[in-house]
Amino acid sequence: MKDYDLLITPACNETAPRISEVLGREGEYRRLLNITEVFNSTRSPSFSLPVTRVNGLPVSALLNAPPNEDMKLLAVAVEMEKTIKRHGE
Repeated sequence: MKDYDLLITPACNETAPRISEVLGREGEYRRLLNITEVFNSTRSPSFSLPVTRVNGLPVSALLNAPPNEDMKLLAVAVEMEKTIKRHGE
């Protein structure tokens, strides 16, 4: 990430399941963490921000910053949240 201030990715690579679908089958749904695990393992600060809904379930963006850039990440997340709210979500 040395060439980037911030990287925005989907928070999950598929539509969120309902909790009732996951309970008792948590191991099967570990795949939902594929994207977030990369940034957790590199100690990069990350922030998941809901941006819309599909079939009533949240779809989120994952904002990722280089290590020790927490304040930059939070500032961008605040501005994105304001923009999302202005556009009706």
